[in-house]
Amino acid sequence: MVKHGTPGFYIAVFLLLLPSDECAEIIGGDKVRPHSLPFMAYLEGAEICGGALISPMWVVTAAHCKNMMKVQLGVHSLTKDNKTTWQVRTVKKSISHPCFDPQTKVNDIMLLKLNKAVKKTEAVSFLHLPKRVEVVAAGTTCSVAGWGATKNEGKKSDVLKSANITVVDIATCNSKEYYNFSPVITRDMICAGSKGAERSDSCQGDSGGPLLCRGVFRGITSFGVKCGIKTKPGVYTALSQKYIDWIKKTIYIED
Repeated sequence: MVKHGTPGFYIAVFLLLLPSDECAEIIGGDKVRPHSLPFMAYLEGAEICGGALISPMWVVTAAHCKNMMKVQLGVHSLTKDNKTTWQVRTVKKSISHPCFDPQTKVNDIMLLKLNKAVKKTEAVSFLHLPKRVEVVAAGTTCSVAGWGATKNEGKKSDVLKSANITVVDIATCNSKEYYNFSPVITRDMICAGSKGAERSDSCQGDSGGPLLCRGVFRGITSFGVKCGIKTKPGVYTALSQKYIDWIKKTIYIED
């Protein structure tokens, strides 16, 4: 993180309000091959969000995705699927990270316990937590998927889409030209967005979906400003060791 000023400066910065969650359909993405991402969950509640199925009873998503009531798995097209591949569950319990801050979006991660175990099929499977935690280096190409908007303030996508995005280093993401410490991008977050002239980003409705880097689950779609703005890349909760430990502990206690 860029060091700037005194400790008091950091305290003041952390108290700044986070911009509204305007970006969280896929910008610059393509339709995925049906059921090639069998862990993707379509979440319905007060809003639409994404999530990742990590076990027969558990989905991980973003903590700001409030009041999620229904989880749909095995979905490709929301309107054209014959639904024989779908497995629909209700949310039995939502467990946000105990230190989630809705203003700064720090610790923006949540677990959803399903009312009934999911069966593994060709269309529905699990995304494993990373076996080894690594810092995702700037310049790394990752991917994000969802049924969110394909343009800022646009309608959500009918089919699951995925886009490649490029990781931006924390110093750049906190710089004056980017987020300017409002909010502070911490080391528990990953900044990733467009590279060059091509626009690529997550957008409204993609919040909570998984960030994959070299095929490994590395983050959760958290927030951004609008969609596809190069200097306002999407921000993702990084699956650091503390979050992996919290997930495992929570599941163990609840099961």
